[in-house]
Order: sequence, then structure tokens, then C-alpha cells
Amino acid sequence: MTLAITAAGWVAPGWNHWECFTDPLMQARSSVSDSWFDANHYLGKRGHKYLSNASRYLLAAAGRAVGTVDDRHKDLKDRTGIVVGTNEADYWVRREVNRIVLSQGANALNAIEAPNTAVNLPASHVAMRFGYTGPNMTLTNPHLAGLESIYVADRLLRRHRLAAVMAGAVEDSLESDHVNGGAAVLFLENSREASGPALATIEAIDLDFHAPTDHALGEWVIAKLRQKCVPGSAVWLLSHCTELAQRMQTQLQHCVTVPVHDLSKKNTIFAAKHTLLPLMQLLWLIANKHQGIVLAQSNLGHIVMFTLTPAK
Repeated sequence: MTLAITAAGWVAPGWNHWECFTDPLMQARSSVSDSWFDANHYLGKRGHKYLSNASRYLLAAAGRAVGTVDDRHKDLKDRTGIVVGTNEADYWVRREVNRIVLSQGANALNAIEAPNTAVNLPASHVAMRFGYTGPNMTLTNPHLAGLESIYVADRLLRRHRLAAVMAGAVEDSLESDHVNGGAAVLFLENSREASGPALATIEAIDLDFHAPTDHALGEWVIAKLRQKCVPGSAVWLLSHCTELAQRMQTQLQHCVTVPVHDLSKKNTIFAAKHTLLPLMQLLWLIANKHQGIVLAQSNLGHIVMFTLTPAK
């Protein structure tokens, strides 16, 4: 099924506007620091004091997206759902809880902030803030949850459970790994029934599982990609198994007639286990009006592939 991306929103250090998406390999543009994000700017001066970083990031990204489609979606709020992927959305919450319990005991925990320990709370805050009453869920996967949120949205829209889905990813900053946090969301609708003009269309090629040692994997992926690779497009490969990434890139470069970019290196904006990088790559394709395929694989062998075609 082809989905229309009717709006997009994101917050990430160094990527404030569409014009900032210039580097196709998403190299890091700033170090880990809370100073890059001004919650008051995005959320106002009240209502977010006790929220987690991830909740603030996701609310800000959602607000940027909603601001462009709210007039069209006023009658769809009861048929709009939210699917968010994450791996470390509760990183600082767990870190702080652990510090307080070890140093002062459990009685010293702040009851007001206790709900932040629920990893699905950021998505729930978005639903409450913007009045979306459709299904609301959070996927947790150290590699692919961001792209899997789009896959789940595809299933919800395909079965006419919803008219629109806000799908995306959110991550907290990881001080120990010097990794940036942030959030990115896409408003998805059935391309045949979209409420307005689309930024791009996106289609799931496949979601499957192949063990990293499976030598037939390359042939399977190439067979899928050959059906979708067209002149002017490119493949972005994000694999979390170094050996497999090298093998797949070599095979792809010899078997498909479009460029293959390897995003598997660690000097990108987010750590490999973060779920934001594939979403940011989709935004790069939209910003640069570049048709492409994003292929991501976890170290366990789960594979997700999407093809994106920007609006003309």
C-alpha cells in the first residue's frame, strides 16, 4: 500500500529547518548537550516542567507536524492514531531513579515524576495534547522501531482502522555514549484518500527475518531491491552487523544500478542502537526531493525496507 506523508516534524541538534538537511550521511553536527533544545520555545512556558526529555522532544516534533495539517485534520482526530518507536526514551529517567534509590532510598523518589518511568508516556502525552483518540502504541526495539512504526501504521491504514497515523521515533540523549537525542514524526494517510497535498509517498517493500549468517540474505535483498530501484534513486543501508553491512554493500554495488550509501558507521548523528537515524534519513530524502530506498537491519537479522518518492 502506498502511503502519503502529509506532514513531518522533528527536533534534533543541528537540524532545525529543511535547509539543514544537506549531508546524506547525517554526520553529527553538535555534541550532547541540553542547550540545543529550548522547551519553552516549542511548548510554551507551562505544562512541561515534570515531563521527561523524550516527552518534550516528541511533543515538540508533533507540534511542528500538527501545525501544518491541523485545519485539515479537525474532523479526523477520533480516527487518528499514534505509533512511536524507541530504544532509550526513558534513559535519563531510569538513570535518575537509580541514583536516588541507591543514594537516598525509594522514599525519596518524586511521585510527580514517577509516571515518566513508563516508556509509552511520550506518545500518550502527544495524544492528550492534540486530542487524538485513535490507537496509541509504543514499539521498543534497539534498531528498527522507528521504521517499524511506519510498517504498523501501514497495517492500520490498510485495514481502515484509522484515517491517519502519526508515526515516528523518539530517543533521549545518552551521556555515556555522547549520543544526541531528539524526535521525528510523519503524518501518514492512504495516498488515495489523503486529506491534502503530500510531501512524499512511502511504500513498505518488505519486513522479514534472516539470520546475519544466512548467505542467501544478499540474494533475497537484491531481488527485492531490483524491483524498486529506478534511475535517479539510491539505496541507504543501515545494518547493525559490521560484517553483514560490508558484505551487503559489496553485493548491492555489483547488482543494482543505483548508488549505495552505508550509514552503518558510528560517526553519524545517532548511535546505531537508536531508532531516529532511519527517520532522519527519510526526512533528508524529502528535503532534497530525492527518491530512495532505506534498508535497515538489526544485529539479530530483522529487516525493514521502504521506498520513498518525494512530491514533484
